[in-house]
Order: sequence, then structure tokens, then C-alpha cells
Amino acid sequence: ARGFQDAVVTVAPPEINIAKAPLRKPSRRARLVSMRVELTEGLVTELSELRLDFPTTGAIDHSAGVDVDDLDRRAAALVGQPYSQRALDGLAQTFADLYRASGYLDADVRVHNRGVEDGEARASFEISPGDRVLLRSVILIGERVTRRKFIHRELDLTLGEPLTSTVLDRVRERMYDLGIFRSVVPEVLGDGYARDLLVVMNERPLWAFELGGGLSTDQGIRAFGRITRRNLWGLAHSLDA
Repeated sequence: ARGFQDAVVTVAPPEINIAKAPLRKPSRRARLVSMRVELTEGLVTELSELRLDFPTTGAIDHSAGVDVDDLDRRAAALVGQPYSQRALDGLAQTFADLYRASGYLDADVRVHNRGVEDGEARASFEISPGDRVLLRSVILIGERVTRRKFIHRELDLTLGEPLTSTVLDRVRERMYDLGIFRSVVPEVLGDGYARDLLVVMNERPLWAFELGGGLSTDQGIRAFGRITRRNLWGLAHSLDA
């Protein structure tokens, strides 16, 4: 991780010494084991070049919505630093996440090491964004009481917009925030640039009952209860009694 690609660790055979130990039983002896570890760092290998390879397929823009200049700046920040495979893998994952957040759900970034010479390493990123996925339709499954128009209004999705990882996270958050679903699982269906969003939901029970009791010095023993009716009229309203 610090650029010592030729580092060598040597562990010498352990040395065992038997000596009189200051223990309660004079007949017992202690064994002292000493080990010697030698580290030879070698030369520091620096990353001299990090090339970004984008797909070339005619006039199709495979980076629409992605700040390519930002990718270049992030890659340039590693050049001149000690060579670290962990840092390269981490940056490749960051690039893939940036593409997915812009609608390229199948984006993949692979690291290629292109050799080391005279303490200088060269590497490249093979960036394969795939198609930018657009929302074709929204399919709801699992709603029993909740009105579909209400769900679509809360999702606030527009057909034709890029279907990104951020959109999928927002779908989960908005549905859970209503407080009427046990589980919400969004799933992208199909292939190509136009895909369907399937949202599978499991509603919570309509009725909730709560019973309890307590003891206090001024009121003595007391009991209490509460009944909650969830999802009134299929609009996520609730009533407590």
C-alpha cells in the first residue's frame, strides 16, 4: 500500500532458552522464546501513469451526465504517489458508483496493471458504462389497502428519466417513511436502455394494539392501552384511541 512492491519479510528460526524462573515452585523452569523478524523494504514504486480508457462506438456518448473532468482529476491525484493496488481498486469502485448514480446501472470499471520499470508503475482503467437506463414504467405489487394513485404520487417518478442507484434508494426511503410498509424492494426489469421498475411491497397490519401497566407512589397501580388504526382510506393516515 506504500509502494514497496519488492518488500521482503524474513522470519529467523526461534531461539529457545531455558532459565530459572522466579516462580513459587523452585523446580519449575520457564522457556523464553525469542524471534527475529527482518524487513527489507526495497525501492519505492511510484505510479507514473493512470490512463482512462473509454468505449469508442461511433457518436454514442457513454458518459452523458458524468463529470469526466472530475474523473480525470481523481485519476491524476494518484499519479506520482506510491503505487497501491488497494488505492487503484478503491478508485475504480468510486468511478463505477459515479456512473451508476448517473443511470449506468451496469457500469463496470476494471484495473489493468501495465508493468513496472525502474521503480515506475503504469496502470489503466477500462471503463464500460453500458447503456444509460431510462425509466419505461413503474409496476406496483403487494399493495392491498394503499391506493395506487397515492403511491405513484409519493414516488414522484417521471417516465423517461434516468434510472439511477439514487432513484432506487429514494424509492425505498419514501415508502418506508410512510410508516405503512414492512418491506419495500425495488427491482429493475429488462435490458437495454429502457427498463421497468418493479416495486414489491408488504403492508403492515391495519390494527396495532399496545397494553402496559405501571406503579407509582401517587397513583398506585395503573394500566393503559392504545389501539391504532393504520392507513386510513389507503392514504397512510392513522388514528389512535
